[in-house]
Amino acid sequence: MKWEIVAVVVLAVAPYLNSMRGEFVLDDDRAVRDNADVDWATDMSKVFVNDFWGTPLRSNASHKSYRPLTVLTFKATHLVSGLNPTAYHIGNMVLYAVTCSMWWAFVTDLKVLSRKGTLFASFFFALHPMHVENVASIVGRADVLCFLFMMLSILAYLKRTVVGYTAAVCFCLLATFSKELGIVTLAVAAAFDLIINSRLLHRQLDKRGVLLTVVSAALSIAILVGSMRMRGDRMTPKMSFIDNPISFYKTGGEKLSHYTYVHAWYFLLSVFPNWSCSDWGFNVLPKEHSPFPAFIAYSLLISFPFAALFTRYRNACALGTVLIVIPFLPASGIVPVGTVLAERLLFIPTAGFAIWGGLLLDISLAKLGKRRSGVAYVCVAVLLTFFAYKTTMRSDDWNTPEKLFTGTIETCPSSAKAQYSLGVVYMQRQDVKKAVPHFEAALKAYPEYAEALVGLGRILKDAGKLDDSVPYFMKALNSEPKHVDANHHLGVVLSQRGNATEGIRLIEKALRIHKSLLLPNTPSDLYGNYAAALGMAGRMADSIAAFRSALSYPGTVMSTRCLWNRNLAVLYLKDKQYDYAEEQLTLILNPPCGASLSKAERDTYQKNLKTIQNAKDKAKQ
Repeated sequence: MKWEIVAVVVLAVAPYLNSMRGEFVLDDDRAVRDNADVDWATDMSKVFVNDFWGTPLRSNASHKSYRPLTVLTFKATHLVSGLNPTAYHIGNMVLYAVTCSMWWAFVTDLKVLSRKGTLFASFFFALHPMHVENVASIVGRADVLCFLFMMLSILAYLKRTVVGYTAAVCFCLLATFSKELGIVTLAVAAAFDLIINSRLLHRQLDKRGVLLTVVSAALSIAILVGSMRMRGDRMTPKMSFIDNPISFYKTGGEKLSHYTYVHAWYFLLSVFPNWSCSDWGFNVLPKEHSPFPAFIAYSLLISFPFAALFTRYRNACALGTVLIVIPFLPASGIVPVGTVLAERLLFIPTAGFAIWGGLLLDISLAKLGKRRSGVAYVCVAVLLTFFAYKTTMRSDDWNTPEKLFTGTIETCPSSAKAQYSLGVVYMQRQDVKKAVPHFEAALKAYPEYAEALVGLGRILKDAGKLDDSVPYFMKALNSEPKHVDANHHLGVVLSQRGNATEGIRLIEKALRIHKSLLLPNTPSDLYGNYAAALGMAGRMADSIAAFRSALSYPGTVMSTRCLWNRNLAVLYLKDKQYDYAEEQLTLILNPPCGASLSKAERDTYQKNLKTIQNAKDKAKQ
């Protein structure tokens, strides 16, 4: 027993050791690094009224993902290590090791597989490459935590005691507060109870099992209704065409055809995870496709349990099918989700496939006998080696944004979002030569991609090519009239070209849009550029107030803060507010701002200080 747990833990952790040196990648930035709720100093109550990303649940911009328990684990990590990504990655690895150990104990307790079948099911689950996003990506912790509590709930439910049922409901709530998918926990537990305790497949259904199922359904509905009330008028996330174009298809037939094709891909990735992609959104899977992949996937999904129905393996196969089907239903298209396909959504269904794998090993060993059992063991060794290799390689890809998006483009070259995201990575490094081709590739795949249009427009703007940048911003606004960045940067360009009135109008529109979304923070550069535009229009008092608002945001990079200190100093001098001007000049001349000044700049600011001192002396006389 002890060596089996050790083996499961080792196999669960070893492929992810390289993730400890990983950065905040993809959604980690928004959910952890830039999420004020994760900061230990932030009021704890915010965790329970905001979504997973720190946006108020009732905001129109909210993703409607309510995962307070997962956010609390981030908050606890922040208390210990701040925003050190290594600590968060270690936390994910430890949680995954605990969950894999729990999975081994869970399957063992079910007593539907042999010891060898149970061990293979545990190894299959621990090494599965589709779990990389759940472990190497910090936000993937939600799925792992959810499944851990789901297993505890099912085991408690199967005890059929008052304490057990109470614990099952509590664990169900914890699973739901880890990730919304936890709401199906009681449905899975009831199905397990009907198969194991009520012997449904043996035609020995008891009234108690039926009653428990009805009660479980009522509790699940109550939790769902409560969840809906918390989320406000809209429960599902606001759809983006680039993330989930299927939700924008006009006819139900089109949606059904494409969703069944996506289901075939989910099935394939579960049993043969040879492909891995951080974005399966727009243009990755073809809109025109053959119906045969879906036919084959559904045939296998139905025929295997049906074939086992008349054998002694019926319970094992049924339990695996329950774990494959019920937790997958929310991602199947029944409920709108923010993506076409996401590997993280396979975390719990792969547990069902793991039971199927253990069952196939038991059947193979029984049919082959001791003499030929080596064939089965060789197949198992090859499969697990393949899983370990793919998982280790893919885990390394998640260490940096550049590696992740480069790997995604290699697997899914038609992904417009991956091309755009890699362009952003290079633009943030000020590597324009590398950024531009990726923005252009994104626009080639999706010409109306507003983010990519704004990205190219900003590169041209920053290069001083103001006239050339305008068409990109205009086209972005034609695609998305309420795009904050498009309104913002077009306003900046117009102000710099001398049309301050129109520029200020557009920047104020960007501020209003941002405010209407009830987002927790206004980007500091938006306020900074607004202040600069007001200064160009001669509105000195308004410009000063806007610059002071911009400087109040702690997340602004130091070079930008120093620039705004300089602008404020100039404005205060023009307005003859000498005390305030002196305050800003002192900040400019001293570290950290002073460290970047040239000798000529330092001499200029010191001269300004002398001018202020002379003016103050005259005023005293």
